[in-house]
Amino acid sequence: MQEKVYKHHVKDISELRERIVTTWDELDQHIIDTAGQWRTRLRACVKALGEHFEHLYHISCMYVIAQYRDINTNCY
Repeated sequence: MQEKVYKHHVKDISELRERIVTTWDELDQHIIDTAGQWRTRLRACVKALGEHFEHLYHISCMYVIAQYRDINTNCY
């Protein structure tokens, strides 16, 4: 994504924002989902100090889902 955004010189912040949004829109949804999954897995690995972390990963996912449900419930 960075390579696409900075392929040519950026004139100002508004152009930078436009390029980021356009590049993000062009990304395959699978890539976006995968990046989010890796972030969660890496956090769990750090919490486990590099040891076995699958149990932490699943707990973290359950927490995120619970928070998402609470936010959506409160919106209606």
